[in-house]
Amino acid sequence: MKKTAVSFIVLLAAFAFTAQAQDTTRAMKIQDDEAGSASPFALQVHLGEGWGNYPGVDADATTAHWITSGGVSGHYALNSRWSLWLGLDYQYRLTKGYSISDMTEGLEQIPFTKKAHYFCLPLQLEYEGPRWFYLHAGPYVERAYDRWIAANAFEVCVVGGMLGTGAHFRLAPQSELRAGLTFSVGSQLKRYEQYEYDYSTKTYKEKGLSDIKVQKFSYFNAMFQVGYLYRFTR
Repeated sequence: MKKTAVSFIVLLAAFAFTAQAQDTTRAMKIQDDEAGSASPFALQVHLGEGWGNYPGVDADATTAHWITSGGVSGHYALNSRWSLWLGLDYQYRLTKGYSISDMTEGLEQIPFTKKAHYFCLPLQLEYEGPRWFYLHAGPYVERAYDRWIAANAFEVCVVGGMLGTGAHFRLAPQSELRAGLTFSVGSQLKRYEQYEYDYSTKTYKEKGLSDIKVQKFSYFNAMFQVGYLYRFTR
């Protein structure tokens, strides 16, 4: 009897949720019809603030990584729930920490602040729920404005994957406000300039670039983003 009651409650809840989803979908369709024929294209602008972990910035002596981002993305609706979007983000990364110097008086901690400018290109597949939530995932590639991470090493690029979720609130038939969290992991691709010592001239000569080396899962970022999305009409 208890199992029957539980099953009935589950079925009733599922039926109520389905009915509500259908009502929400119908309401959105009526709004779209009133506003005109909807286009599959949409444009979103967003700002974000978060925390990140990335190499080449004295990781052993780092006390904080902070990221401020802004960007734009173009969306193409595959159907009423799924869409594909391509974005371009700018990220300003600030790292604070300290370096340890061996002084005559002993070890001394010297504070430092480093800044980096990154450009990120994400390609995401997104699902919009029948009520308020969205979920997107996909790959990304990014590159630093100043790629040098050491005197003889530079970052080719970073490749990885993103996963984001949040809420969207309709402001008007064609526009909505979005807020959510995006997590990303990435691997750094880097190369080194190789040198060899010439004993005849007693100088170092360039030997060429090394093969691309991959530092797996060297990046992990968590970002809170707020955006405004506008859906075009035909």
